[in-house]
Amino acid sequence: SDLSVALYLTEAAERGAVENVRANLPAIRDRGWLERIELRIRELAGR
Repeated sequence: SDLSVALYLTEAAERGAVENVRANLPAIRDRGWLERIELRIRELAGR
């Protein structure tokens, strides 16, 4: 039970972090960095 709750909380934290990054992406001017971050977000979402 505790392990399941910990897993759910970890997943929620990850999703929250990804949404926070996505909200701030329009402010990024470095296209190379932006592309790397977008790729990493897609990788995380695929888990």
